[in-house]
Amino acid sequence: MRKLVVYIKLGSGGNWAKECIENNYIKIGFTEISSDIILTKDVKSIKAEYERVCKSNYEAGNFSSQLFLFPDTDENTIWITFHNQLMYWCRAELNFEVKADNTKIKKCIIPWQASSKGGTELRLDNLSGKLLKTQGFRGTLCVPAAEDYVIRKINDKEDEELVALKHSKDEVLTSLNIIVKNLYWDDFELLIDLLFLRAGFQRVSEAGALLKEIDLSLFHPVLNLNVFVQIKCECDYKTYLEWKNKVEAQLYDLFYFVCNIPKGDLINFKEENKKFHLLKDIELAEMILLNGLIDWVMRKAK
Repeated sequence: MRKLVVYIKLGSGGNWAKECIENNYIKIGFTEISSDIILTKDVKSIKAEYERVCKSNYEAGNFSSQLFLFPDTDENTIWITFHNQLMYWCRAELNFEVKADNTKIKKCIIPWQASSKGGTELRLDNLSGKLLKTQGFRGTLCVPAAEDYVIRKINDKEDEELVALKHSKDEVLTSLNIIVKNLYWDDFELLIDLLFLRAGFQRVSEAGALLKEIDLSLFHPVLNLNVFVQIKCECDYKTYLEWKNKVEAQLYDLFYFVCNIPKGDLINFKEENKKFHLLKDIELAEMILLNGLIDWVMRKAK
């Protein structure tokens, strides 16, 4: 049975990975086995050959099962490997070439790449543990348990449950945004104070104690950041720009302007200066949800 996805460890400890990725081929050793035996694609013959050189029947069965995967693939098989905190994938030719040292290679027909077809980088920290456990496989070749997951990631497809969950989350954020806009001013100011405290910031001064343009002066002890926060119930773009011009000379690492009800041009405005963060609407609702304050908002809204 042809396999849709095969994981390959490119050399002991991945020491062939750089070579294979740069030159677009896959490579295995198994040099103790004749290539003629491999070409038979007969797992019993491969196992019999291994029984000649292995210490145990278990080892012979294990190695022969792995080696059988190499010829038992076609040009539609997706080959994957892990290298430099990325998952790489390719498709390779049906036939393989035997080198002088009896290593075997298959040339790629779709080159090794570390991104999906849509261009999303396949970073290991964004991949499922069901797939990543394959890194611990002690052999060379195997079919990963997360075979369908690999195909979805490469083709930028999400499973139906995840799509439904994202839709539900969007609905929650939309409702949360509406409820937050109806909060009393004092409650909104307290919410923003709690939001930054939940995110690990410590208050340096009382609200409005330093300048009228500063509602909160905060410090993050882990990130070593001094942060300046201004909170507005309602605001337009002109007011935001005036505030920004007044404070940009202040010696803070980051500036946050939090607006509950943006007006006019501020509604669609996106801040591009990375030192300034404009929190409003759905972005603000997302932070409230992320920091576990949705129940607090619901109690205030009752």
